[in-house]
Amino acid sequence: MKTKIASLIIVLLSSVFSLYAQKTITVEASSYDISDNLDLEAVASIFGDSRDLEDFERRLNDPDLQISNLDLNDDGYVDYMRVVETIDNGLHLITIQAVIGRDLYQDIATIDVQRDRYNKTVIQVVGNEYFYGPVYVIEPVYVHRPVIFDIFWVSYRRPWYSPYYWRHYPPHFRPWNPHPVHYYRQHICHHKRPHNTYHYSAHRNIGDSRGHHYGPRNNAYESKHPQNSFQHRNNSVRNKQELEQRRGDFNRTPSTPNVNTERVPAQRIEREGSQREVRGQNREVQSQPSSRQNREPINNPSNVSRENDRQRTNQREASPATNGRKEVKQNEGS
Repeated sequence: MKTKIASLIIVLLSSVFSLYAQKTITVEASSYDISDNLDLEAVASIFGDSRDLEDFERRLNDPDLQISNLDLNDDGYVDYMRVVETIDNGLHLITIQAVIGRDLYQDIATIDVQRDRYNKTVIQVVGNEYFYGPVYVIEPVYVHRPVIFDIFWVSYRRPWYSPYYWRHYPPHFRPWNPHPVHYYRQHICHHKRPHNTYHYSAHRNIGDSRGHHYGPRNNAYESKHPQNSFQHRNNSVRNKQELEQRRGDFNRTPSTPNVNTERVPAQRIEREGSQREVRGQNREVQSQPSSRQNREPINNPSNVSRENDRQRTNQREASPATNGRKEVKQNEGS
């Protein structure tokens, strides 16, 4: 009888622990989104570090950097990201595509490069609406003007079109296994330049760019999984930015007001200003006389001896005059 009761208790406890474990796993899985597997702020950061678009593609797929964590075809390896450029009337549209099968590509994000009316190069990193929601636009501001900006305005330059495709990759590329999302989110923070800023815009400068691609859009993944779009995954928020704000995402780089890319970073200016303020306060303290230093303690032996010397000196100076007055009085009396 006791054996049966013990067995029943064990079965009940096992059921409770199993239900708790399933609940925990469900909560953990639902707290992340597929868009968390490619941080577009990090993409913007390495874009500013690249020499040209070929170097940019190399950095995107560097097994040491591991900028991407996307595995759309579920083969256990992170997908290769290829870069394709389109040029149209001074606009450079750079598309980042995931290679997910033979002749199968999926657009993940685009980088719009153009000149404004002041002849200044401006860029916008735009997430694919399927993954990041509508109007997810990042405008990076770099501390120093990126070298890659110069290549876009060279005459007679051919646009970059990645020569790599399914199972035909560059020698330096070594596929790696995707990491848990929480690990990737911690890892990717180290690949953002700390003095760059990333502003989120409410509109795209060039509007809808679907017609700028070579041929039709590459949407092999989203056409196979139409029910997995951002709107279906997160029906209570508009895009990835609102999703991050809703869940209190502390991995985001804080945005600051627009500044000239050639100016000194605001953090440095604030730090130098505080240092100057501290130095000014120190100078004021040093310029004020200290009452403790001017006050001589009466019980200091050296101070007592100096006071006695001054008294004796005063007595010696006064002695001749006193003797003279005594002699004058004696003469008058005689």
